[in-house]
Amino acid sequence: MKAIELYNELEPTFKLIVQGYNLFDKYQTDKHRKIVTSFHRNILDGNESEERIKYEQENIKANQDDYFTLLKFAIEDEEEEKVDLYTNVYKYIRDNQHLEKSLKRFLLKAAKDIPFSAVELLPKIYIHQKYHTKLKNLNDYLQSLYKSNDYETSILENYKLINNGRGAFGPIQYNVSKKYFTLIIDVFFGKENIIPEKYGIEVWKNKHAIILSEDVFGEEEPIPLIKKILYENSIQYEVLTYQNIDFNNYSYIICVVTNSNYDSVNNFKLDNLQYNTIIKKVTLSNNFPNSEVFNLTKNDDINRFKEVFSD
Repeated sequence: MKAIELYNELEPTFKLIVQGYNLFDKYQTDKHRKIVTSFHRNILDGNESEERIKYEQENIKANQDDYFTLLKFAIEDEEEEKVDLYTNVYKYIRDNQHLEKSLKRFLLKAAKDIPFSAVELLPKIYIHQKYHTKLKNLNDYLQSLYKSNDYETSILENYKLINNGRGAFGPIQYNVSKKYFTLIIDVFFGKENIIPEKYGIEVWKNKHAIILSEDVFGEEEPIPLIKKILYENSIQYEVLTYQNIDFNNYSYIICVVTNSNYDSVNNFKLDNLQYNTIIKKVTLSNNFPNSEVFNLTKNDDINRFKEVFSD
């Protein structure tokens, strides 16, 4: 077949190919411009003065490898929502020049590999860890995510940001991993993106505890110790016997467990609470080797109990 005949036969296809290339080139150019502009505006944090621009230019010269790596990540990533994340990682590295190389590699890899669907879960996880939330505590919130977002939770677990496991006693517990979780939150997000109001998450503004005990006068241990811990954390409290109480008025419920009331405490109806309330059981006995019960004769348990109420 002659060249002219081949051209005539494929002419409609060539037209389509040319149009496709032109559209793709325009799409790539527009996307490139949008991402690059957003990346650099985020670096400036809204301050586009000549002084600030000059300052950042010097920083870029001093951190060229990290700058170009993260800008390249932003341009090549199909998820444009992650542009802010890449900028925030660059700014963190810029401001922490003595960051260990292994930690820097971890941050770069995590930023590139964690999909946005998993990234956007992190602020809500942080809020449930940081604040006393009304509807779900951290354990319950993570448990629900493991069921509804198994792809995302598996990735976050792989990067050692969250975990779950069964202790010697009791059900599976869900938590954040201490090693990297706080670091990732600090690096990936601005403070304005990790507040409860942004996501409509209700938190307890006023901390109020109820101590349930057969000791109506609250004079026998461990109640004085509990009162002291609550007082030190500016938490109001009441001591009441086990009875019909509107538990929705309390942000914490503390059940004092003894040999005589162990069964009644465990059977006490607390599962119809409208809002999530932190429920803790405390004892002075070794008869209850349960991960859910704090033995306040042991320093480790006392410290863990204190952590429940500390900010």
